[in-house]
Amino acid sequence: MPVAKLLFQNTTKPRINTREAIVFYLVSVWAVVRGEDGSKVSKNCTFSEDDQYHGVKVDCSFGNFSTVPRNLPINTTSLYLNHNNIQYLLNNQFSQLLNLKYLNLNLNPIRAIQEDAFSNLNQLQEIQLYGHNLNYSESALPDESLKPLKSLKRLNIRSNLKISANISSSKGFRHLWSLESLVIDAIEFNVGFSELKNLKHLDLSKKDIDGATFGCQLAYVTNSTFSVFKTVPILTLDLENCLLYSIERHAFAPFLKLENLILIPTSSSLMSFPEVIKNVTRF
Repeated sequence: MPVAKLLFQNTTKPRINTREAIVFYLVSVWAVVRGEDGSKVSKNCTFSEDDQYHGVKVDCSFGNFSTVPRNLPINTTSLYLNHNNIQYLLNNQFSQLLNLKYLNLNLNPIRAIQEDAFSNLNQLQEIQLYGHNLNYSESALPDESLKPLKSLKRLNIRSNLKISANISSSKGFRHLWSLESLVIDAIEFNVGFSELKNLKHLDLSKKDIDGATFGCQLAYVTNSTFSVFKTVPILTLDLENCLLYSIERHAFAPFLKLENLILIPTSSSLMSFPEVIKNVTRF
């Protein structure tokens, strides 16, 4: 029979891309899984191969979620929850996502993160958290809440509040020992930031993210503003489009390894560029 002849002649087994097969299997299984809110998740999220982290990329952005969706694929490596209505990150909401590397929470009105919200995320490498409503108090961001993030290398955290939040009141950042890049809207820093022994990039500059603008409210740079960073190996400091009403002469002296200083005052700054240069000693 022609079919038998064809099978006999084709003795070489087709090569299968194991990684693609596993991803396809996980996504396929997820398509038929139904939890408490499974049907809603499958409708409002998309699933694809994560080329960067070699797992499953789950995109639940613009999904009208008020909480983190449940029953996501266990091999999720990138999770997009941006542009939703999540106000609270509750304990253990991500605890099943042991392989998660990237988490995007941009433009959610997050008011509080519970102490065990990031439990088990010890492989997470990047968090995007632009446009939150945290005030950085102990109740909004408990000291221990960031402790599980042992592998976090990049953190972008900018407030949606009109008045700059008091980041100096939060002690949680001291746990981010692996952090290399920090984008933040601080105007002062507590001693906990001195524990960030791998931090190389500190960015306070104005940012435009998906149509939302996050300004730099840093106006007065004193000799003590960055004093906690004396033992931190920061190579780049970005203050582009900050208010910069005044800069004291030795304000950047704590940055012992600084190689790049981006210092472009905003149009409403009270300092001209020559004045900025004059008031900065060699770092």
